[in-house]
Amino acid sequence: MPEPATAASLVGPLLARLGGHGRALEFRVFESYQSTVGELLRARTAPERLLGTTLMVRVESSALAHALVMLKGEILAKMTATLGPGVVIDIRTRVGL
Repeated sequence: MPEPATAASLVGPLLARLGGHGRALEFRVFESYQSTVGELLRARTAPERLLGTTLMVRVESSALAHALVMLKGEILAKMTATLGPGVVIDIRTRVGL
């Protein structure tokens, strides 16, 4: 008799069939972004979507967009430590929450 499959081994293929694998990755990226940035950026920015390896973030003002650009290297390094290499390699901003 074959060994029963674990739920963990079935989730990946199921998500892929339902088109949810990308959404699961996007959720992990958003969660990583929120835990990486400080309280100020967390309150005034929102990860919007993941386009390939680029994280699109909506910001409250152009000043915050500039601040996020200046902190991009540090944020990406912390996110890479959490998510692994190559998942997010760039962050782009859009003004207007």
